[in-house]
Amino acid sequence: MPGNPASEGAKLAFLAYVQGQDNAAGRGALLVTDEGTRPLEFRCTTPIQPNPLQRMLYGETLKSYIAAELVGEPLLAAVQEKPTVIIVTEPLFFGLRSKINTTMVCLRRQGEQISAVVTGNGGTSASAPALLSCASGRFQPLTVTGPPDHSSDLETALEFLRPVFSDADLLEPFSRIEKVVAELNRQESVGGDKAKSK
Repeated sequence: MPGNPASEGAKLAFLAYVQGQDNAAGRGALLVTDEGTRPLEFRCTTPIQPNPLQRMLYGETLKSYIAAELVGEPLLAAVQEKPTVIIVTEPLFFGLRSKINTTMVCLRRQGEQISAVVTGNGGTSASAPALLSCASGRFQPLTVTGPPDHSSDLETALEFLRPVFSDADLLEPFSRIEKVVAELNRQESVGGDKAKSK
């Protein structure tokens, strides 16, 4: 945003795991934008489908393993536009924070329940959420949670996100990600059907 030194030049990364329909394979996706949420780079994984043995072995830790190891790490390593702040909507991604050197926060609409974060020792923890209000009044307030053991992430992220949230809905890019992943799945399905019919 011009005139907003806190967010000027900031690059926001929206990181998500989009589950396929009917429990089909899901994909991880990363959309890097400028401070106005205009796209700079998009990356996604190939479809991820844990087999029954993996489901049994990983149990309750499977989702956080997928989020950090199969989605977050490879996508952040591949992206050329290095983000200032990583935004997620699932605290499962917080397991990634200890492996990277980038501020990370989880955003939800005010009033939405945020699930607990399962830590490596089986306990749960999360930072106390902060409220992010839209200065222009255009968007519903958001609750912002930082990863456990990285308390400075919350205030650092809020410094960047406050001016951005005045003009841009910070959850809207996740809708774009879902649409793009759905289109990629559709194209692959059509391509696979064509190959079968030859």
